[in-house]
Amino acid sequence: MHIRNLPLHTMRADNAAMESVSYREVLAGNIRAARARAGLGQELVAERMRRLGFSEWRYQTVGVAEKGKRRVTAEEVMALAWVLQTSVYELMRPAESAGVVRFPAGDVISARSIALSVTAHNDRAVTWQDAEPEFTADSGEVSARVIVGPRFPPPA
Repeated sequence: MHIRNLPLHTMRADNAAMESVSYREVLAGNIRAARARAGLGQELVAERMRRLGFSEWRYQTVGVAEKGKRRVTAEEVMALAWVLQTSVYELMRPAESAGVVRFPAGDVISARSIALSVTAHNDRAVTWQDAEPEFTADSGEVSARVIVGPRFPPPA
């Protein structure tokens, strides 16, 4: 089943409307939660980011990132995982309770599909017809496949 042209904040699955959040909101909430778990203040997070070479990071940067008002780059997510003593996975995966996550264009994808993607699996929830995306509802089946393997051999 392909989901297209639905209202911006809802997806119909089994005849029930589901609230959606933007991925920026997911990432912002995860950064905020990781900082709280680590017991770190915004100033210390900013200082650690500057020590890793992100010279523009100030406590205000942390605050706007945690509110979802600033895009966080892939490099920054990687650094934040080290700064906050967590993993990239923990920063990027939606909570199971998130339901669906909204793309900027308004289409939605299940939080479960994103969580699989973050762990290097592609469940084909988004496929393409040339430049046009087709969104498939999460059926609850795990039919994901690994799309990349480990780059380094396991330690001996």
